[in-house]
Amino acid sequence: MKKSKSQESSEIPEFTGIAQSQFTPAELTVIAQIIDVATRKGIFNAQDLTAVATVYNKVVSYLPKGDKDGQK
Repeated sequence: MKKSKSQESSEIPEFTGIAQSQFTPAELTVIAQIIDVATRKGIFNAQDLTAVATVYNKVVSYLPKGDKDGQK
């Protein structure tokens, strides 16, 4: 059975370990900022927001304390 576009976008690959080994805290901060700005500008459809929020929360969880929410 073929998946709809919204089903495909809500399936997020596991992020565990990748961020810790391949991205610096500065890069993760930029990723979080990009997601934040894109969301505020309405780039994502409503059905995509859950998936976007999940990725954003995972990225932010890897940031050192004080760098949360894309703030330095």
